[in-house]
Amino acid sequence: MTSKFMYWNDLYGKPVLPVGQGRQCGVVEDFYYDPETQAIYALRVNAGLHGHRVLLSSSISSIDQSGVMIANEFKLIDEDNAGPIYQLPLGDRLTGFRIVTEEGQSLGSVRNIVLGIYPPTALRISAFELDDRHATRVSAHEITHFGEDSLTVMEQEGKKAR
Repeated sequence: MTSKFMYWNDLYGKPVLPVGQGRQCGVVEDFYYDPETQAIYALRVNAGLHGHRVLLSSSISSIDQSGVMIANEFKLIDEDNAGPIYQLPLGDRLTGFRIVTEEGQSLGSVRNIVLGIYPPTALRISAFELDDRHATRVSAHEITHFGEDSLTVMEQEGKKAR
């Protein structure tokens, strides 16, 4: 059975593999997301000598522990030709963001990001795992604001996490 979730730390650095070709065409380096919906629109792929490429979520066949499977290498778009996707923020920088309640109380910092990977065409941020509380997570649906270096969470979610 396919896993429905994966930690960002586990997806980072995974190979991008064209199905049936026995080789990789890059490694996952980051992701572009929409702060309003927490949808992940694309992965940023380091394609070595070919530079950085964009892999739209809609072009992903599957994601598992071995890597990201795509139909062929032509699914990777040159970053300069990716249109407005570059206007979205990159997700890797979310690690370390402070999580605060609407009243300003700090709950900790983001240690890891839980990604919803099934179906892969609908990648999304599902939760944020806190660094100072073992296994404490804040659901992405509870985030009310994405700031420059912090995420604001609904007050009731903050009470659960304390």
